[in-house]
Amino acid sequence: MKKILMISVLGLVAAAAVAASPAAAATTTKPPVTAPPFQGEKPLGLVLYVDTVVSGKASATETEPLPGCAQTSIIHVGQTIVFRMWGTDVKNGLALTEKNVEPEKGAYVVIPGVLVNGVVTTVRIPLAWGEHVQAKTPAGEAVKHSYWTVGVPTKGEDKEPGWSAESSTGALTPIAEKAKIEIPPATPLGFSVHVVTKSVVVEKVVKKKVITKGKNGKKKVVIKKVKKKSTEPGQVGEFTQANFPLSSQLVIEK
Repeated sequence: MKKILMISVLGLVAAAAVAASPAAAATTTKPPVTAPPFQGEKPLGLVLYVDTVVSGKASATETEPLPGCAQTSIIHVGQTIVFRMWGTDVKNGLALTEKNVEPEKGAYVVIPGVLVNGVVTTVRIPLAWGEHVQAKTPAGEAVKHSYWTVGVPTKGEDKEPGWSAESSTGALTPIAEKAKIEIPPATPLGFSVHVVTKSVVVEKVVKKKVITKGKNGKKKVVIKKVKKKSTEPGQVGEFTQANFPLSSQLVIEK
């Protein structure tokens, strides 16, 4: 009798569960709406990857020892920041190189709050396209690559040519070669990286109405396909860490 009773009770429990399921489904709440992807939801023309490494050329004293090209988001005053960038022109399916990026003004870093001869300045610094090798050995040569890079000293005069001061309106003023450059401590350092690709000439086949005269002298409209060339402006891309967690952003410390 006990065995039959136990089976009966289990059956009632199962039946109760089935009966309750529609009511439970009716009271289910909708999942919360999550934030949009970091890069947005619209198709991107340019995709950029940017990171920062510490240079082995200039280093501050009394800081943690880091080898050259060590990837880090913490730079000490006296060290040199190396900005690295590579990317893809998604629209045309091409890597971003010196062949399709505007020369001189097409790839650059903008850094606010830089002291130029003691004056707080927003500085524009060109990125250079070049080949990089880990070591001058057969193994190092086998894995060498090219990408965009520039070294930015946080204290001193050892800067590369082509730097400009950028005004609030975007006007550029060249910075003298021997100007004293210093980046004071900042949390975070709100830099941005910009890329402008070259304009391209495209050829499209378009339909055109052509009026002709027949043998009887009557006018006739004919639709012909013709090739038409046009110049499309370059694409513009920008990278910023503005929405990154603070722990992931570039910080300048004493």
